[in-house]
Amino acid sequence: MIKFYKVKGQLAAQAEWRLRGKFKGLKEYKGRYYSLIQKADKKWYLKAYIGCAWDFATKFPDFKWVKEPSLWHDILSWLIEQGCISEGQNDLIDAEMAHVIRANAKWDWLGKLRAWYIEKGTNTYDSKAGNERKVFAA
Repeated sequence: MIKFYKVKGQLAAQAEWRLRGKFKGLKEYKGRYYSLIQKADKKWYLKAYIGCAWDFATKFPDFKWVKEPSLWHDILSWLIEQGCISEGQNDLIDAEMAHVIRANAKWDWLGKLRAWYIEKGTNTYDSKAGNERKVFAA
């Protein structure tokens, strides 16, 4: 029997984010719900399409300010599974989430604080011995 889980978030409109981190060896990916592309300006962009679903922040309350950053973080994690990003760049994925939080912050000091503790918390959670995350690709 197949189990279906209630979806917390699903995009109603297309969204785009330009990667800020210094990722190496990226490979383009175009899927039904998300893509990683390099545009003419030689910069890498993530795109999420209508219907893309994610579970918001894992192990963190679903605050409004963490919804969009968690989308990009999840897509980057899925791209590891697709082989478009090497697994050794997990720290850059967490840092990218912090970039999104800072970019969306209404108050500069609060955005910096939130970005800092989210990035540190994600790194701490993921680095505990024996604590492996399963990543599911859409």
